Amino acid sequence: MEKAAYRQADDLGRIFLSLKKQMGVDFSAYKETTLLRRIQRRMALHRIDKVNQYARFLRDNKKEIEALFDDLLINVTRFFRDKQLFRALKKRFLPALFKNKGKDRQPELRVWVPGCATGEEVYSLAICILEALGSRLSKIRIQIFGTDLSESVIEHARAGIYPSAIEKDVSRARLKRFFAKRDSSYQIHRNVRDTCTFARQNITADPPFSRLDMISCRNVLIYLSPELHKRCIPQFHYALNPDGYLILGPAESVGLYDELFELVDKKNKIYAKKNVATPHGVNLAPHQGLGLGRARERSTFPDSAAVNAQLLQMADRIMLGVYAPAAVVIDRDLHVQQFRGRSDLFLEHTPGPATLNLLQLVRPSLVPDLRSTIQRAIKTDKPARKERALVKLKGRDYEINIEAVPFKVSASEKPWFLVIFDETTKGNKLEKLPRVLGKMAAQRDVTELRRELFASKESLQAIIEEQEATNEELKSANEEIESSNEELQSTNEELETAKEELQSTNEELTTLNEELSNRNLEMMQLTGELNNLLASIQMPIVMVDGALTVRLATPAARSAFNILPTDIGRPLSELRPNIDVLDLEEILRDVIETLGTRERKVTDKEGRQYSLRVRPYRTTDNKIDGAVLTLIDIDGTKERDTAKTGNRMKDVSSRK
Repeated sequence: MEKAAYRQADDLGRIFLSLKKQMGVDFSAYKETTLLRRIQRRMALHRIDKVNQYARFLRDNKKEIEALFDDLLINVTRFFRDKQLFRALKKRFLPALFKNKGKDRQPELRVWVPGCATGEEVYSLAICILEALGSRLSKIRIQIFGTDLSESVIEHARAGIYPSAIEKDVSRARLKRFFAKRDSSYQIHRNVRDTCTFARQNITADPPFSRLDMISCRNVLIYLSPELHKRCIPQFHYALNPDGYLILGPAESVGLYDELFELVDKKNKIYAKKNVATPHGVNLAPHQGLGLGRARERSTFPDSAAVNAQLLQMADRIMLGVYAPAAVVIDRDLHVQQFRGRSDLFLEHTPGPATLNLLQLVRPSLVPDLRSTIQRAIKTDKPARKERALVKLKGRDYEINIEAVPFKVSASEKPWFLVIFDETTKGNKLEKLPRVLGKMAAQRDVTELRRELFASKESLQAIIEEQEATNEELKSANEEIESSNEELQSTNEELETAKEELQSTNEELTTLNEELSNRNLEMMQLTGELNNLLASIQMPIVMVDGALTVRLATPAARSAFNILPTDIGRPLSELRPNIDVLDLEEILRDVIETLGTRERKVTDKEGRQYSLRVRPYRTTDNKIDGAVLTLIDIDGTKERDTAKTGNRMKDVSSRK
């Protein structure tokens, strides 16, 4: 089994190498199950059973490489997919972005849709933004970028032409306002297309766009491996503005990067960017796009204001490093966001996995006091202070003050905390506590033990409250999981019922197909018998329908009525029959209306006499649907009768 798996991986590697050489895209880090399913589909089309055979077939077939590339790029999209999402954007998130943009001198709303396929998602967002702006359209510039790996789908998206099937996803009002009807298709109006820019881009290899307010990457990450997630999610964080939003698909999440994004709409999977540093180790060179070349040129020649700002920043940094106390900036989850000053006397990295949790970084003797102080600041939303906290360093005891100050920033609604480690002595260095002998030392020890006990009680109470809150969250999550499980069971039952209905319908269709096949055979047999019968009857017969168009004609009728095989379906009035009947149409209409039978003697151009009989055409359900014309050769009948009489006379004379 292991050898077979290795062989398959090797064969897939050769397929990915062929794709990379010709198309320039490396699929080796994409989800193998999805890729293998698409490859097996191409193999079935070419009737190839083994992956190694298909790899050899692919190596020398450029057209098949292009076809496989198009199949691997799953272009499943439509207009206004997940309408609840667009309602949430229109009512809550877009107004918040517009409000923030109102503070800018030249407001610009920038949106990026990676994996845009044929552009429906891009144009849906553009329409939603235009509707949300309303009369403020002229005040904000809109720029939406749509990118995809396939150049063909990008060209389709640029044209903005879609079939009439979009009517089921787009309302009539939107079709009338944002689309132009063209025969059996619709095209996006020019004013909407002008806000959208499409380009070929690989989000796993190319640099991202920058200064974005929103990224809609729905149902793209589900096809990427966790390794590619580690590249894409930090890229999205880097590309967004501080108040930007990231939209993912229903089955997607930011995974291990929850410290970069906050889930603000669980139902629609909308994340807000956290104001934290983007992780290092990822190539985050911005994709400048259009119109950013001048900005790059200007940045190489900073003006005097920029120089003064940098000087002030460096001076502040030096002052804070020399004179300010050690401090850290943390969030509500006690994760360190920034280190301020010399904190090595209070913080240390313990052996094991790396962490930024303050309680795991601080020295063990400070944990109880630090935890209780921060919890008081969180509860009261006011600064909390703990004086004369003990810290042990290299066998010596030192006293410090701990202060937790809550604050907020305009770019985020989250609470932040500045934890300050302040020295109690006047000197720059912490002094060793003097040892007091005798009774005073004993009293001091008792006081310190009581203080430590009180701090331990507060810390324990804080831990209990945190544990209770965690238990409540776990209960809520468990209830959600149980609800999801019930929904999945209900969906499974519905699918089973639908499967049974489909099987029943399939059996009915199979039976109906057999009946139709039998009917078809019977009709073919009857048609053959009727054709033989008409061919054997040497009599001109013509059938017309209610509109007096030729329905059927025997071979003998071709000469009498001058009808060719191609004249079937033509009106009888357009034909020029060889018989002399001026009121033929009147006779036919009279027979159809009165349901009677008409008979008349007529002659052809050669002077031969015929008996023309016209009868109504009756269907199997006894309805009148035209007429039947029959010609009987009178002269031929007389000649045959005369010949028969002469033969009889000869027989009588011979007998005598």
